[in-house]
Amino acid sequence: MENKSKLENKPNLGRCFKCIYFNKYYTRGVKKFNECSFGWCGVCNDHKKLMDNCPNYRFKHKVPIENTNMLFVLNNLLTELEQIEQILKEDIKERRGFKK
Repeated sequence: MENKSKLENKPNLGRCFKCIYFNKYYTRGVKKFNECSFGWCGVCNDHKKLMDNCPNYRFKHKVPIENTNMLFVLNNLLTELEQIEQILKEDIKERRGFKK
């Protein structure tokens, strides 16, 4: 009962759209994907509306876009460096084979 009164006092607290377990559905539009008013709850294993409340609610911390982009770029650079390392190792092996 106590948890329910907290949800009523703060209208956005405990709403599914802010939960870490909630995945919003999207529909494909002409130029972009459009958000739906419902999604999938990973705890309940059921479809839920964005504004539903749940006792299993856990707040989802949003990662700033700049950090996400930076991680994506760094991951790509790391992949390229690993590929260069592999090429250099194979080149060294070939050179050692020709010397013998």
